[in-house]
Amino acid sequence: MSESRLDRFRNAYLRNNALLNRGDLAAAFAWVPPEFEWHVMSDTRLDVLPPEAPPVLRGRGQVIDYFREVTTAWGWRPKGHEFEDPGDGTIVVRAAGVLRGGATGLASEVRFTQVWQLDEDGVPTSVRERVDDYFLHGTRRDDATPA
Repeated sequence: MSESRLDRFRNAYLRNNALLNRGDLAAAFAWVPPEFEWHVMSDTRLDVLPPEAPPVLRGRGQVIDYFREVTTAWGWRPKGHEFEDPGDGTIVVRAAGVLRGGATGLASEVRFTQVWQLDEDGVPTSVRERVDDYFLHGTRRDDATPA
């Protein structure tokens, strides 16, 4: 995979992430084809991380519905900060976000990794996520809310 392909992916990811964080879910996920699969925290014990999600979201409608719930109910605002091209048709993204309990106001940081599978044209066909770290703010020295 060429550097320009990584740059195109990074630019599209950051643009769509900004749209998500502004609440424009239709625009953020306009690129999602019907056969796309989003494996939500698939390599993580889901009982340790709210909110509950189906193991696989399929197509634009399910992706938008899920992110509508997590952005509304939990204030989820993720941000990708590291992008790698291992040269195997995937892009690896390291990201972080904050979940905020509506009733309690407690904030938990989630640091996670996504592995995006791309087709020959560089269009994502699926993504698998795993949680790398999850903790309540104020419980660690290195606490820093993602910008």
